[in-house]
Amino acid sequence: MAQLNRSKLQARELEVLVDEMLKKNPDQQIIQQLMSKYGMNYTKDPIEQMSTVLGAVGPLYKQLTQLSVNKDIEK
Repeated sequence: MAQLNRSKLQARELEVLVDEMLKKNPDQQIIQQLMSKYGMNYTKDPIEQMSTVLGAVGPLYKQLTQLSVNKDIEK
């Protein structure tokens, strides 16, 4: 259960980063700070930024899905 909650928190935090990146005029300083916080290499190229972030988000959501399935099975 703790792992599921931790993964959900990580997903919500990464959503903040994705939301900032999708803005019409994203704040690069915020993006740089958040990418650094999550251990990602910052680049000014928005395509590379999105690729890096989505590369981190994909496995996290896969993990969340699996943890949710396992939780449902335990019930």
